[in-house]
Amino acid sequence: MATQSPISLVNGVSTAGQLPLGLFLAKAQALGASHVVRSHWATDLTELPDLGLGERRLQWRDFDGETRVLIECGDAIVLCGLMPNLNFNVNIAASNEHSARLLEERIKELVPVSAPRTSEQETPITFWVRAPHGPTSFSRKLRVDDWARIETNYSAGVQTDLKRLMEGFAPEESSGRLFLFHGQPGTGKSFAIRALAWAWRGWCDLHYIVDPDELFERHADYMVGVVTGQKQLTPGKAKRWRLLVLEDTGELLSADAKVRTGQGLSRLLNLADGMMGQSFPVLVLI
Repeated sequence: MATQSPISLVNGVSTAGQLPLGLFLAKAQALGASHVVRSHWATDLTELPDLGLGERRLQWRDFDGETRVLIECGDAIVLCGLMPNLNFNVNIAASNEHSARLLEERIKELVPVSAPRTSEQETPITFWVRAPHGPTSFSRKLRVDDWARIETNYSAGVQTDLKRLMEGFAPEESSGRLFLFHGQPGTGKSFAIRALAWAWRGWCDLHYIVDPDELFERHADYMVGVVTGQKQLTPGKAKRWRLLVLEDTGELLSADAKVRTGQGLSRLLNLADGMMGQSFPVLVLI
């Protein structure tokens, strides 16, 4: 039996155990493609155009509304997806990175990046508080900036770390679900969170916990309501991710957290990395 060339990801990490990426990588290995390029961008197109890349084409629509197409074109394989929120992603496997990048540029001509917004940008944010009758939420529009507009306000090291979140983070490919933003007042933590909400708007919703002490200390129903949105999840149906923002809650991560906050730290870790964290699409930012 011939030995197949190993797949080397240029951007991102393989999730070969998950369809349709598993099918994409299997076909890429069968073709002997050894380099994979992954990209994503916002577009104004509402339907995937005919990319004209090859004759063998498989197209389908996922249960979450994403239109996907798998195309075999010569010695390369392309997997594209267009979300209902007009966020486009593409995976390209080819014999070398140069060929993959040429295909990427060709696809970008057919699925152009959205024009820069000239008006004020806003994204929804949900605020949570526990009222006497149980968890209550209300939504508002939050003014946000592109990361490119504010990144020069931060030091080089902070820019590097934040850029990894803004442009390259995918929760399915990362073991980390707990984030800590630490700094003196006025150093730009809130602006960074708002930029993150805008960068992740295609797959993640921002939820702000007004009373985090209540969330982790006293009422289990509060945490369950926030995580599930007070609605029962349908088995097998994907949900948008939720980023829970807990402001001024650093004591949960202190060395004496057990003494100062009781079970708060344990419940936080369970939400981020325990049974609950593994069961729901939730990220936590302190």
